[in-house]
Amino acid sequence: MEKIKDSVSITKVEDPIVGKWTWFNGDLHTFLPEGKIAGNSNSNWMVLNKDRKLYRIVWSGIWIDTVTMSSDEKTLTGTNQNGVRINGTKIQ
Repeated sequence: MEKIKDSVSITKVEDPIVGKWTWFNGDLHTFLPEGKIAGNSNSNWMVLNKDRKLYRIVWSGIWIDTVTMSSDEKTLTGTNQNGVRINGTKIQ
């Protein structure tokens, strides 16, 4: 008698921040699944609170943005370390 092994398929769900965003200053940024931002090896993002959709984005080790994602997952709003308001809009 041959044993049949159960197979389980695990699908990793990407974080909703992954994708292309236009930033408040007109720049286009691509957030990658591994916590990096395309085109800038010194920039990264991390989830601070998954339930609240709260993120920290570090730009070139200089600017630090703390942002919250909207419920429709198309807008990021928050402030940088100097209290300046920033935002981004997901385009893809």
